[in-house]
Amino acid sequence: MIRVLIVDDEALLRSALQRILDAEPDIEVPHTCDGAAAAQAIRLHRPDVVLLDLRMPEVDGLSALSPRTANTVVNGYLTAPCHQEPDPRIAALTARERDVLVLLAEGLSNAEIGRRLLMSTATAKDHVSAILAKLQVANRIQAAVPAHTSGLTLSA
Repeated sequence: MIRVLIVDDEALLRSALQRILDAEPDIEVPHTCDGAAAAQAIRLHRPDVVLLDLRMPEVDGLSALSPRTANTVVNGYLTAPCHQEPDPRIAALTARERDVLVLLAEGLSNAEIGRRLLMSTATAKDHVSAILAKLQVANRIQAAVPAHTSGLTLSA
């Protein structure tokens, strides 16, 4: 039996996915929740698979996962067949934004980035927003990929 936890901010989507998965005899969905409850639900239900929305308003998918897991997701993008050459959009970032991008690519939260770079969480969040806009991406994982492919991170 495969245990699947569904994490999404849309209750209707969670319900629909649960109904689809529950129709399979070898899949069990013990719980569904939003991003804020994800970590606790994972510890409590110990699923084999987590279907996790990366873009949620309160707690996004990367914040609900550990930095190690976030790195695994980013590395999965990097080893995909569509691996890109260094991204010229990186040049549009300020030196401080590149510093933030490196830590973002390591899977750190805004609070952790702020502590590491001696800035407030709000300032780190502002930098992340600017990075997403300048790189023209929708989320932190999409921003981490050019950081890796451009050689900004150690695991590039």
